[in-house]
Amino acid sequence: MKTSRAKRRGIAKYPQVKEAILREIDAGHYPPGGRLPTESEFAARLKVTAPTVSRALNELESSGRIVRRRGSGSYVADPRQRQVLPGRSLRVGILFPNTIGPGTLYGGGLPGQIVQGVLHELGLQDAAPHCPQVHDDEDSRIVFKPKDRNVTVECLGEANTSHGRHPSLTAVRAGGFDALVCAGVVEDAWLKALLALGVPTVLADYGVADPEPGADVVFLDPASGYRRAARAFAAMGLKHIHFLGAVMSAGTPIEHMPQEIYKRDWSDHTRVDPDSYLRLNAFRLGMDECGLEVPAEAVHFARNGELFTSALCERLAALPEAQRPEAVVAHGLEQAESLIACFAKRGLKLHGAGTTAAPKASPALGILADGKAVGSVATELLISRLARPHRPLLRVGVKMPFLGSDYSAAPVRAEPARDVSA
Repeated sequence: MKTSRAKRRGIAKYPQVKEAILREIDAGHYPPGGRLPTESEFAARLKVTAPTVSRALNELESSGRIVRRRGSGSYVADPRQRQVLPGRSLRVGILFPNTIGPGTLYGGGLPGQIVQGVLHELGLQDAAPHCPQVHDDEDSRIVFKPKDRNVTVECLGEANTSHGRHPSLTAVRAGGFDALVCAGVVEDAWLKALLALGVPTVLADYGVADPEPGADVVFLDPASGYRRAARAFAAMGLKHIHFLGAVMSAGTPIEHMPQEIYKRDWSDHTRVDPDSYLRLNAFRLGMDECGLEVPAEAVHFARNGELFTSALCERLAALPEAQRPEAVVAHGLEQAESLIACFAKRGLKLHGAGTTAAPKASPALGILADGKAVGSVATELLISRLARPHRPLLRVGVKMPFLGSDYSAAPVRAEPARDVSA
């Protein structure tokens, strides 16, 4: 009976023990990530039994204030290393259309920024990447697997010898993923097969205007940036403003591609980047707001690179002065820079604007594509999907702000402008 009464007294005391430990944590006696005293040490100091301390610590762990590691001890929870889904291990896959490697992460491009956004949202921003060696015909991989976290992130890109613009479904199945972020893949047939796997998936950097993709979608919303670019040139008194879209390597045709574009730009190896259609529509709206027309001959599509822009430049520079473009709003900043340089070699003046993921000094005006925000929002949607499997599907646009020439105004993270639909 004495033992029973002692146990009852211990059980009655555990809320007070819990509050005493919380007060010490909040007072800064134990910093985030710092190790707490052992159960025996707490018991001796607070004059309670070890089981009482254990129950108090278990409740603090359930509320997310501490982390208990078997064989190591108890630690103050670090908000930067929070458990994504407490009590559950999680494997997240990030799928890319291109070959990936260390340069993908640190080159300042959009794919690396998307990875950084995912890692930051999962609290893995300090995790070291592991790049397994693979053969040229195997999917490229980057793995983040910290020992003290309940989440692993694995990036998959296509193989060096592949031209499909997506990793293999075999590699995706072998990954055993609990959730997927599919970044920039626009191959319809492959995406349909991917979603048929039944793994919760978010389509990130997905510019295809598909009203029912069967997954949550995060896209770069060009409405603000491209409208403002058109208006900026119109405010300079320019009237002949052209649009230059991007053409990319092709896997399979896009079924909804407008026929006039399909016939003009499709080949066995190239097709128009779907994001260019969104940017073209935003550009047209900005031009319309300024009372300016966009005739068919003012819309062009070309692959990136000096070879392709030089050919376009030859054609545009040869136009009569009354028809020659005074400015070009391009899919990417490098396209605009190439055309400006080509015109300059011929003694002609051309203004330009285009999208950049890494703001820099440039003769062209910048429009920001914030890949880190895309990755962060995609991860938020993914965690929400895992917690609420039957919630409505969402489509979220990340705003692309117009930077002009003031790159110091580039935000660290663009706030997403949410276009939500079921």
